[in-house]
Parts: sequence; C-alpha cells; structure tokens
Amino acid sequence: MKSLIILIFLFSINIFAGEATVNISAKILTPIKLEVKRNVEFGNIIAGGKNIEAKTKGEVSVSGIGKVKMFWRDSESNQFQEMTKNLKLKMKNRLGEKFDATLFVQDKSSLKKLEFVNEEEKLIRIDGYIAELNKNLAKDDYKGAVIIRAEYINY
Repeated sequence: MKSLIILIFLFSINIFAGEATVNISAKILTPIKLEVKRNVEFGNIIAGGKNIEAKTKGEVSVSGIGKVKMFWRDSESNQFQEMTKNLKLKMKNRLGEKFDATLFVQDKSSLKKLEFVNEEEKLIRIDGYIAELNKNLAKDDYKGAVIIRAEYINY
C-alpha cells in the first residue's frame, strides 16, 4: 500500500510541473586588428607659436568582421572617450614640462557606423593642432602617446 501511495504521489507531482526550453546561441567574431601605419608629428616648432598644425597626419588601420566602435585616450589618462570627439593630449619633455595638443579624426562621420563585412581594412586618419605654446617652453623634445581601442558592438 505504501508503494502504491508513493507512486501516486510521484505521478501527481508531474501533473503540477511544467518545463520550458531556453535556446542558447553564439556568433564567433574574428579579433579586431589595429595597426599604426603612421604617427602624428608636429616637426620643429617655435616656443610662443600659435595655431600650429601637425606636419604629418597619423593613420591607423582597423579590420575585423562586424560593427565596431572606436575609443581613444591620452596615455597619461584612464578615461577613454569616443574617437568622434577631439582629444586633448599632454605633450611633455623629460623634465616634465608640458603643453596641450589637440588630436582629431579627419572624417568623424566614418566612425559613426563603422562596420566590417569581409575583414576589409579601413584607415582612420588622425590630425592635430596646437592652439598656443608658452614662449618660455624649454628647447627640448616633447612627446605624447594615444591609446586607441576598438570594440565590437550591436547597433
């Protein structure tokens, strides 16, 4: 009798139970490739100068498959920002003296919906300018660096 009651109990549990299937999917993407083709260079500039444009424009190639968003930051900062915005960059010498340069992407509209279909390479051209230099800046080599990051996204 006990075994009959146990069987009835087990079958009655299934009457009140339900189940559902959750489907799981994934799409594998190739890693995004970034390569610096050319660095930005201001060349020889004079202390106290104004509205100085970069002599050499930079180029970075990007390739992958999918929708990509581009970010950049000054290597001295921890905050990434979208590459559609101008970037303030600290240029400094070995003594720690600094001045500001501004970097920008020449064709910002190309970054709005950057999408790769067949791992083609796209070039991002980077330009720069210095609004004004202090006339008391020491004669020296000044350097700065930019970190560029690309991320896959879904629009």
